[in-house]
Amino acid sequence: MAGLGNTTGGDSEGLQLAGLFNISQRSMSGFQVSTLVNYTEGQLTGIQLALVNKAGRIKGSKSTPPTKARGMQWGLVNFSKAMDGWQIGLVNFSKGFRGKQIGLINFFPKYGSKELARMGTPVGLLNFGSRGGYMRLHYNEVFTTNIEYTTGNCLNCTWTQSGMPIEDRNLIFNQNALILGIDPSLNTWGFGYGFQKVLYNKSSMLPTDPNNKKRLITYGVKFMHLNRDRNFDRSFNLLSRFNFDYGLRKFFGYLYVGFSLNYFMYAGGENNSNVYKIRSIRMPAGQPFGFNSEFWPGYSIGFQF
Repeated sequence: MAGLGNTTGGDSEGLQLAGLFNISQRSMSGFQVSTLVNYTEGQLTGIQLALVNKAGRIKGSKSTPPTKARGMQWGLVNFSKAMDGWQIGLVNFSKGFRGKQIGLINFFPKYGSKELARMGTPVGLLNFGSRGGYMRLHYNEVFTTNIEYTTGNCLNCTWTQSGMPIEDRNLIFNQNALILGIDPSLNTWGFGYGFQKVLYNKSSMLPTDPNNKKRLITYGVKFMHLNRDRNFDRSFNLLSRFNFDYGLRKFFGYLYVGFSLNYFMYAGGENNSNVYKIRSIRMPAGQPFGFNSEFWPGYSIGFQF
């Protein structure tokens, strides 16, 4: 424990607690907690908590060979050379990526290694090293025009020529969606974020097989803020949309239909219920935390580029 900083030239086990910085040169097993910087050149087993965290390796459930060691970085900016655990921060950097990144901006390698292992999961608004991103244009019961743009990574792509997984029956992508919805006739609009699992069917490992990626399945959750007119609506409202989509390859993309279950919480009296114009049967769901709430079945039809 120190008011300014702690430093060790070798391995550390236990706790480093300091006002500004902690350094464990070779490895850290335990906790590094400071206001400014935590650093280890080697393996982190435990937690780093500071504004800036840097570790050589972070072990986790996807490490090769398997290990019980687990590691996590929690800070404003996190760095790791090889990360099989967790990074939670505003900005996350990782050169090797099999764990989970949760942040506003994530950086990770576009392609994995030649080992038969699943890659990590990035959750964030902007993801650099992205693979498998798409653009969607669709109609649903909330807005007549919806645009989605995604970034993310491939969970099980391989080093083979086709990129198809060796064992799985589907090619699986993790995708983070930025969403904009508009209804010009009603002057309403909305925006939001969603996390989606995207599955393309695998027919064979052949790169020339025309039946590969012929079918599309997407499922996940989307969160949106709705605006009742052209201005930004400052009152609290949150639409949670649990969706399932099915599509087939057509022309230069995928034509798909989707079904969803929607849960909507919003501020205001009961008389405000109809100001959010939804083209579906709406059912009241009580007043949790003093907010009005309702749910309804939803639908969508669109094209994915």
